[in-house]
Amino acid sequence: KNDKIEEKENIKFKIPIMYSGGHMLHPIASSLSKQHGSAGELHLTDDKVIFIQKSAFGKEKMRIEIPIKKIINKELRCDEASAINLQQTAGMTAALGPWGLIAGMAKKIVLLIPFKDKKGMIQRPMFVAINGSQKKGLKEFNHKLYEKL
Repeated sequence: KNDKIEEKENIKFKIPIMYSGGHMLHPIASSLSKQHGSAGELHLTDDKVIFIQKSAFGKEKMRIEIPIKKIINKELRCDEASAINLQQTAGMTAALGPWGLIAGMAKKIVLLIPFKDKKGMIQRPMFVAINGSQKKGLKEFNHKLYEKL
């Protein structure tokens, strides 16, 4: 089934990623267990970026499609940031001791892809890479996206 989706969409590149909100129709409820957002895959096709989150049973739970022609280039960002805010770091330090402090200081890479949706509203979905393989994949994804702009 996954191969059929990839054939239909003509997916050129995909990476595992966390969606951290920013789209009006797909808000993320914040909690310590979901501090980085919702896990899914970011796909790049010839003409769009697609985020897909699946349920534990493999059914599509969330889908965000971003037409490359609708991306607001001057607001596109890919930056390194602290993984957890100060309040969460304090909570993790209290719960995990020094390991919580180390986790709180970890870096993540954040990709912000602002675009105009079908109704002309600006959406600003944000995607976060936390671990090493996600960070490496996001950097490569970012280069491939840049070439399409």
